[in-house]
Amino acid sequence: MSILKLNTIFLFIILISNITIAQTGISYFLEKKSELPNSKIVDILETSDNNLMLLSLTSDEKYIQHQANIINYNISDNILSNNYLNIENLQDLLCLKKYNNEYKIFSNTTLNKSYKPFQLLLDKSLNIKENYEDPVVFSTLISDVIDGINYRLILYTKIGKSERYNISLHKINLENGKVEWLKKISSEQNEEADKIVIAPNGDLYILGKKYNDEVTEYVPIIYKLDNEGNKIWKKGIDVPNNFSQQSFCLTNDNYIIYICGYTKNPTGISESRVMKLKNNGEEDMSKVIDNFSANGLLKLSNGNFIIYGSEFFIDEKQIVTKAKYAIINKYLREFKTKSLDENDKPDVNLGSEIKTSSDFLIAKEISNERIALGGKVYMPNEKNSNKKNNVPLLMIINMDGSY
Repeated sequence: MSILKLNTIFLFIILISNITIAQTGISYFLEKKSELPNSKIVDILETSDNNLMLLSLTSDEKYIQHQANIINYNISDNILSNNYLNIENLQDLLCLKKYNNEYKIFSNTTLNKSYKPFQLLLDKSLNIKENYEDPVVFSTLISDVIDGINYRLILYTKIGKSERYNISLHKINLENGKVEWLKKISSEQNEEADKIVIAPNGDLYILGKKYNDEVTEYVPIIYKLDNEGNKIWKKGIDVPNNFSQQSFCLTNDNYIIYICGYTKNPTGISESRVMKLKNNGEEDMSKVIDNFSANGLLKLSNGNFIIYGSEFFIDEKQIVTKAKYAIINKYLREFKTKSLDENDKPDVNLGSEIKTSSDFLIAKEISNERIALGGKVYMPNEKNSNKKNNVPLLMIINMDGSY
């Protein structure tokens, strides 16, 4: 083989290696605003030029005052911009959506123990165009937002005249911004909404919680609705009643994959239960993943699913959490499980004596068959190495879980 061909092959291998390194890895973003030192990624949106817009909730030391922040980030580990957006009385951030050349942030505000949904409209340069609270009479929270073809579904939890929590669903026409219909999911008990999924045929599935009369315990519930928001069935799910987070997705053949994280009594060790439900809500199979506190679940384009959250262990009499993910198929078999450790950023940059805690809070599939995992890492502040804060954490992995 000629020297020219060998050099060409060698150059090709280098280029492939560089591409792989650039596409996967771990990044963290030290907070620069000292009055809002704590921050976490709550949503991820990929732009047309393959940059990532990271929606982050920043907070003060006591987590009382909050602000929205958008980090416009490229895969080469460079921050393109860092936009702080003031939302008065901000309680939490849900998601960042795009339609045409505009962006919208969905959030909730609070005042005098009453909640109001809040939406912030941004232009393509992330300048504020309009902000408004939803016109509500009683305390209301946005629970989830999902887009279909030319429409948007907004899932609410409301407190009505009877002071009972109930679930409400609104369908918005994206072309004219008008409400096409509103549906209240009536119940004789307190119910809180968590997540909504659209099936390929247009049917809707809502995941929520049903409380007891004293509002001290709850159990998971799933509603199935038709494409006009009319109830088809309602099912409860048998899991430990001390679960902290839950999520669900649909398989390509319309089975339901459900996940929840909880603490196992009396040991205090975290577990996560994964269940496969038939399309009538009946259980098909289930399994337990040990030492995993799951926050959410994402369906991947190859038909598999990624579960994300954290695990914890006791290190020198202190509890340390480490961000963790697991990739499973529709038969609930695990292909890959990984927790961040001392060989991963930021620990590898800090030295063995400093222990960080981390957690994955959101996952999105992005281009070139990759997954972006966002969350937070508790680590030393850049200005004061003896003081720790939560800062945004981003990890990009391949579809098989490698990075």
